Amino acid sequence: MSSMRERFENLMDHKASISIASGETMEASGVGENVVTVKDGNDCLTPIRLREVLYVPTLGPNNLISVHAFNRLEGRWSLEGQPKIVLEFI
Repeated sequence: MSSMRERFENLMDHKASISIASGETMEASGVGENVVTVKDGNDCLTPIRLREVLYVPTLGPNNLISVHAFNRLEGRWSLEGQPKIVLEFI
């Protein structure tokens, strides 16, 4: 999920209600693709394309990724000295 409209590609209208950890409910108004740049194991910058990203205008400055959805893609993640989170595709 992201509130950064300018980061989206192929954004389409999509209405959905999302419950977040605090118990609040937010409304998504779109779904699309988002390209993010991450460092690989050699500290090289690598772009990855995230699909089916929800556009939630009221989310604020932070983005959220679903660990459940990531695991379905056979991804691997770990916490390395919070707040750093490392996500790897296998």
